[in-house]
Amino acid sequence: RTYTDFSGVDVGALDERTRRNFFTLKEFYSSHEHLLDNADRPVLVHNDIHFDNILCKNGVITGIIDFDFARQAPKDYELWHIVDFFQSPKYFVDTASEQHWKNFVLTNELTLLKSSYPELFTVSNLASRIRLYMTEDILSALKNGAVGKFNEKVEAYFGSRWLEKALGV
Repeated sequence: RTYTDFSGVDVGALDERTRRNFFTLKEFYSSHEHLLDNADRPVLVHNDIHFDNILCKNGVITGIIDFDFARQAPKDYELWHIVDFFQSPKYFVDTASEQHWKNFVLTNELTLLKSSYPELFTVSNLASRIRLYMTEDILSALKNGAVGKFNEKVEAYFGSRWLEKALGV
């Protein structure tokens, strides 16, 4: 029933911080994965929301493009991409813009999203489910050698309760 594969990581080769974060991620996943069993009816989700895929004119969203990664998933699945984008926009811009976005966090904007789409926020155990959805992406950072990104994301998402506060749950 496991959706995320933790094999393929040479734990012995990891530094202490990364090893601790690896086990934090793995233990969270194994103790919470049952929450994915109670998914809602699947809906179409974009699965790749970020600056480049949102069209705006005069401050108004006029369209969303790039549906290559669209899929059927529970309605709360899209939130993990949105939350990740708002929490660390620097990972969603080109290299030249990365420095500009390095210290930005847009999580307060989740309040606006919640007021416009409250049904996205009605799922039980929402913060834990979002963490479960993003586990594979966080783990792939480690598997692809992006150790700094891996550690930053584990510590941000699993080392504090900011997500619950940002989601208002």
